[in-house]
Amino acid sequence: MTTLPCAACGAPIEFHSPASVYAVCAFCHAMVVRRDVDVEAIGTMAELPPDMSPLQIGSEGVYGNVPFTIIGRAKMAWAQGTWNEWFLWCDDNRRGWLAEAQGFFAVSFEIPTPFPLDVRQNIASLQEKIKPQTMLDQNNPSLSHAPVGNMYRFANTAYQLADAKFARCVGSEGELPFTAARGRTAITLDFTGPQDEFACIEFSADAPRVFTGDYIEWDRLRIERVRDLEGWP
Repeated sequence: MTTLPCAACGAPIEFHSPASVYAVCAFCHAMVVRRDVDVEAIGTMAELPPDMSPLQIGSEGVYGNVPFTIIGRAKMAWAQGTWNEWFLWCDDNRRGWLAEAQGFFAVSFEIPTPFPLDVRQNIASLQEKIKPQTMLDQNNPSLSHAPVGNMYRFANTAYQLADAKFARCVGSEGELPFTAARGRTAITLDFTGPQDEFACIEFSADAPRVFTGDYIEWDRLRIERVRDLEGWP
């Protein structure tokens, strides 16, 4: 873990993951970008409004017998609601994501670049159909032409494209491996496999990112240090 002073207020900011390049100061809510042994303030993040999630920065759990700690969150919005993307630091030094939407949970890990051939081919095919860079320039893009229902094979699994949506970051906290300023836009494509497998391709202003993992029941995550919510066990 690395601790650096906030560029805005001087309070300590802890970076648990060496891959984290962005954080929100817990004291003054400054957004800071990590550059080697220093940080640079790039603005201020408004405090995220409360929601009914039992999760929080510092919650701990287990996935595949490997413990993890939640160290960051990006809250995303789309036309029909919001969801949380929780950034995980695992005890085996992997970084992962716990997506939380309407009581459903999915754990995934990013496929590193350079991508395997099948992933590159699928990205190229989807880029041709969706044209994400053009779509991201629109305020209210329509993804009605996205090939939802089509099958794609990557990471040795056959997936069906289940959903395509335009999303916008409405806030972030903790530390993240990319800059998640309010207003960051992305097109996210969610895929499902035959045995609860989960995959996602994200197109943003940066290079495409690809994630694979599983949908998972809450009890299997064995979450501890949850928020104090009325009615939550």
